[in-house]
Amino acid sequence: MPSFCKIARIAAASVLSASLFASVLTGGGTALAQTAPGAEKEIRFSHHFPENPNDWRHAYPLAFANALNSANVGLKVVLFPDQKLMRAKEQWGALGKGAVDMSMFSLAELAEGVPEVHALGLPAMIRDADHARRLAASPFMDRLRTLTEGQGVTVLEGVWLSGSVGSAKECVNTPSDLVGMAVRTSSKALDALFEGAGALTVSLPSSELQKGLKTGALDGLTFPVASFVSSTIRDELKCLTLPGDGTLYFIYAPLVISKATMAGLTDAQRDAVRTAAHTATVTVQKQIDGMNADAAAIFTKAGVQVRTLDAASFAAWRADAERTSFPAFAKSSPNAAEVLDLMKAVP
Repeated sequence: MPSFCKIARIAAASVLSASLFASVLTGGGTALAQTAPGAEKEIRFSHHFPENPNDWRHAYPLAFANALNSANVGLKVVLFPDQKLMRAKEQWGALGKGAVDMSMFSLAELAEGVPEVHALGLPAMIRDADHARRLAASPFMDRLRTLTEGQGVTVLEGVWLSGSVGSAKECVNTPSDLVGMAVRTSSKALDALFEGAGALTVSLPSSELQKGLKTGALDGLTFPVASFVSSTIRDELKCLTLPGDGTLYFIYAPLVISKATMAGLTDAQRDAVRTAAHTATVTVQKQIDGMNADAAAIFTKAGVQVRTLDAASFAAWRADAERTSFPAFAKSSPNAAEVLDLMKAVP
């Protein structure tokens, strides 16, 4: 039986979560907790992933929290995983209003009001991890950061996840394999590509993907390799197509902070936030790279057929993307064509 002290702590946490949720919904005030002089300021970090330290999606915020909490700069990160504070789609708006301090998610999926970030999900655009790292340090990424700042959100640093295609039916090697399949993709750009190839794209939250595959509502899905490895979705797959001579797509998942929150910190605290973000990113990126390297063996052992993209298959995806996803993105906003050119300029 839990002790009285433990029950009290749980009750207090529940009251805090409820009051914070109400504040977010009403848009009231900035999220940075008001504290007495000399006390630690709370950084409220909301994300919508399961509270599982073995899942990189929670391990990443957790690594950041541990790094910043140990910096001794008067800041304390409090994590609210698994949509405990707000729903996934509410996070971007709450960050822009300063109603929550921080979050972590796929920028191309949840950065509402910044259509240019969908460049990050353009299929067959980012060839490999080295190309992704060059993009991260390029004028292309600087331009995206400027655009997100205009929405009140500062992008700190993020991890890159190579994408794969899992199927509960036949293997998906080229666009022609998608005809008639019901697929859940990771971005609007992939939606355009898959629909152009004859697939039906289905909108399902991450929490319902495994059920969708099991019931037949989904035939396949795009998912980061590392997320396939760290989840039980592989139990429903018959085939997994991994990166090889090219990568079908990448996901950029950064740590983000409310611009209002950042402005309310001291110089030393801002430096500590950036340092903690870098430390966590390096640590978790290594873990992700390790999962990518182990994926083929893990899925083969689980009885899943594994394919890798060869040069001809990658060329076929790129040709279809240039016909569908690229033009659609270039027309998506007044700045999109410029952003696309900046991206293409990175060798």
